Amino acid sequence: MTANARFKATLAAPSYWSLVFRETFDSNERSWPTGSNSSQRMLTNLSIKDGKYHAEIQAYRGGIITSNPSMKELTDFYLTTDVLVIDAPMSTSYGVVFRKSGDNFYFFYIYNGNNFAVRALHQGELFVLVEGTRSETIQSGRINILSVSGEGAHFVFFINGNYVAEMDDDRLKSGKAGFAVALDNAGDRAEIEFDDFEIRESVPDQAICPNGAPAGQWILYVVKSGPENETILIEGKPRIIHPGKNKYYLLSNVDHSIQIGSNSLSSSAPECGENTLELP
Repeated sequence: MTANARFKATLAAPSYWSLVFRETFDSNERSWPTGSNSSQRMLTNLSIKDGKYHAEIQAYRGGIITSNPSMKELTDFYLTTDVLVIDAPMSTSYGVVFRKSGDNFYFFYIYNGNNFAVRALHQGELFVLVEGTRSETIQSGRINILSVSGEGAHFVFFINGNYVAEMDDDRLKSGKAGFAVALDNAGDRAEIEFDDFEIRESVPDQAICPNGAPAGQWILYVVKSGPENETILIEGKPRIIHPGKNKYYLLSNVDHSIQIGSNSLSSSAPECGENTLELP
């Protein structure tokens, strides 16, 4: 599926995902990094005040800061948090990091007002995994809710409850989660607030639906009665439909775009559900 795929529903963690971490920043029991720190690249001041995690950063040159609490490393997870820009240049990148292990991590972030992207920092090298994309769901000057689900090498991204992208990448298998802010230019200053940081983890014995669909997904059966193969588009990706029954797993509770020749339609189903599309 592509980053510009059209989804209309909102993200909710599947019911069997257990809450393992909730932070409202009323205290610092989770040992979030706080205080001032100066490096060759940045001067940072991290604090918890007024029920928010507050980051003030001044760049000596371009760089990124990350911050995560005391927590166990996770493999499969659902992460969501609120983020608000108090003051920052348009080029500032801010968001969440996940599968963070040492200096390696994934970074899902907003920048330049209404744009988002996903990158990975792995063994000192930066990888662009989701290209910069404009999204009208981003609310400039207001709180934005960033959400990520990760199962194995597959990740799905939401902003303010709306699907914006998904990707597959297997560089990082597990790790911690937290926040990050990146500044591009010397002299840049940013002030960002984070709140309502929540992580859920899947319960293994409930991870498969009775019909065999993976957790959080449903089955689309495409039944081809004719003798010839046919190509259709599901979320913009070509799918070769063979004679007989073809099976596809799709994310639950969202509308998926399907194009058959010049005809367009959408299909959705709840978790563990099924739909059938018949072709001549």
